[in-house]
Amino acid sequence: MTRYRALICSALAALVVTAAACGDDAATTTLTSTTAATSTTATPTTTSTTTTTAPTTTIPGDAHPAWGYSWTGIWEGREAMTATYRTQIVGSDWMELPAHFEFGLDWRGGTWDRLVIGTVEPGQYGAALYFSRPEPWVLRLWGVEETSPDRDEAVLEYFEVPQDLDFTLLPEAPPSLEGNMLVAWGEGTSEPAPAVYRMEWVGIEELEVPAGAFEDAIHVSFGLGGDFYPAGPGGEVTFHSDLWLHPEQLILKWDMGPAGGPLELAEPWHVAEGN
Repeated sequence: MTRYRALICSALAALVVTAAACGDDAATTTLTSTTAATSTTATPTTTSTTTTTAPTTTIPGDAHPAWGYSWTGIWEGREAMTATYRTQIVGSDWMELPAHFEFGLDWRGGTWDRLVIGTVEPGQYGAALYFSRPEPWVLRLWGVEETSPDRDEAVLEYFEVPQDLDFTLLPEAPPSLEGNMLVAWGEGTSEPAPAVYRMEWVGIEELEVPAGAFEDAIHVSFGLGGDFYPAGPGGEVTFHSDLWLHPEQLILKWDMGPAGGPLELAEPWHVAEGN
């Protein structure tokens, strides 16, 4: 079993929850509203008398139905940014790992985006999460590749059939999914095993991490069950992981994180040197 078992659903879903909140401070405080954020424009028309037309309400064509933010705008520039996370593997010291995005990669017969945390090479700590964006506010989850110093090969954890999470359902009806998952390592591959994923919306809280203090941390919880995850009789959801997110800084804190201990933002997301 890979240390990063909870990573695939939780972290990828976190990116979209965070993306939905991107915008100015006023937008962040309205995350639980089901009314779309809009902009209005008034067009004056002059004739023999001066009148003003009724305001025209417009939102981007790829806007979230509840919050109004553009899906395309959320991802612009991310390939030039990097951050640092502080994490702990159970029973070990804290360590810091870099993080960055890569888009449009050819991987195992498909084209995927990925979030890389650490260095994904045999003998190094790292995880690469593969996903795609087939349409606005839908995230297609495929898998996660994981490496560590105690192995000379990568471990790949993935869905037998990539699963789509529809985040137009947030905030009132958090999405969920069920599907078979497999683990591949070296020349071996496990048998498909059912996995159950549930998201819960918790709220907005104050949070302090090594990168600073944040008044608008978005708190979500993820439940994992099925035969693939620790579960009780019948495969019900019994394992939960909590994430605190931010409109600009993505994942602020994750407990328990992909390595079994906490994961915290140590250096904020910023444009990397040379970009």
